[in-house]
Amino acid sequence: MYHVKHEHPFRRGYNAIIEEDERIDNAMMDFGILLLQAGECHECHLGKERAFLLMRGSVTFRFKGCERRAGRRSLLEESPAVLHVPQGVLVQIVATTDAEIAVMRTQHETTFE
Repeated sequence: MYHVKHEHPFRRGYNAIIEEDERIDNAMMDFGILLLQAGECHECHLGKERAFLLMRGSVTFRFKGCERRAGRRSLLEESPAVLHVPQGVLVQIVATTDAEIAVMRTQHETTFE
């Protein structure tokens, strides 16, 4: 079991919790929390497969010429909104309100739509 220890509140931007290459518990993935303020845009273009789980707030996901809006007020009372992309796809996340997003990333060469 991996225990998250964070001495300070998360800051704006990406906050790493575990990295794929860490040997602790062999997580085999990156996991972190992305905090965005309303109007802020985050770009991610990595050679890793990625999933972005909107936990709270409203955002617009832009990827592969598509644009999808998502909103969520409650992590527990509403269905999840997730963007899942293969490696190398440019993703832009534009926050229309303050937003909190869980980010999972891993090495995976398979491509998919």
